Amino acid sequence: MVLTAVSVKAPVMRRPRIGALLMPVKAYSEMKCWWRDLEASGFDDLWLPDRVASYVFPEAEWLECWALLAGMAESTQRARIGTLVTSLRARNPVLIAKWASTIDHISNGRLELGIGTGLEREDELLGVSSWQARETTARLREALILLDATLRGVEWRSGEFYRTSLEMLRPLPCQKPRPPLIVAALGPKAIAVAAERADAWNFYFDGDGTEEDAFARAHNRIAEFRTACTAAGRLFEGIRRSLLVFSSFLRFDVWSSSGRLDDFLERCTNLGVSEFVFEVSDRKHVEQMTQIVSGWSR
Repeated sequence: MVLTAVSVKAPVMRRPRIGALLMPVKAYSEMKCWWRDLEASGFDDLWLPDRVASYVFPEAEWLECWALLAGMAESTQRARIGTLVTSLRARNPVLIAKWASTIDHISNGRLELGIGTGLEREDELLGVSSWQARETTARLREALILLDATLRGVEWRSGEFYRTSLEMLRPLPCQKPRPPLIVAALGPKAIAVAAERADAWNFYFDGDGTEEDAFARAHNRIAEFRTACTAAGRLFEGIRRSLLVFSSFLRFDVWSSSGRLDDFLERCTNLGVSEFVFEVSDRKHVEQMTQIVSGWSR
């Protein structure tokens, strides 16, 4: 019997979710053009950072996150939208729940609620007392419990740090049981809280040093999260793993070509990343990203 050679195609990696974190450093009219172009090109989600001011662009005209998010909700149709992340140092979680419900209605159920403890340098800007290390972790856990209950319509009265007399959030969000909670966490204690309470865990790709050094750090952080999930009694695969990439600060360019980006995505996906968010800070960057993503097939 003569065997005929058969060509076998290599398996094609399914494209992961791709999002854009838009630095609010331009006029509102230009920001609207950015997120409309990104949505039209195929980006799955659009995000805004919640900061009082920019530490990277100190002279920038930095627009406020939640007000801008309402405009994004109104002027987009398909993409998920969210905060990456809103800071508990600057925001009371009861008020965050109210904003979240409102934005979820404006966007017809497209909100992703990113939560984090913020940066210590914000304390001086806001004129508030700094938190101790234990308090930071405890506040994050308690705020997530409060948000989970309040956004589901479950009464929550008080804890160690937060309290409210609100019996029921009205209106409740469009999404049921509530919008997803994305928790930004880098240290072991915050990662443990994310493993316990988050629908999605977000961490950033530390691009300092060589590319191999950066991937080694990402590998170690994901391994730490996997261990935390086991300790919390949750499946690693049941929690979305979101990687934030500050493209402007990488020492290598992942957007130089579609093939280069595909290699980066595949390598991160093999580590355990399930979705990506890339920082956007100028129009040239928007055009470069939309050109590549729009050329992908679903």
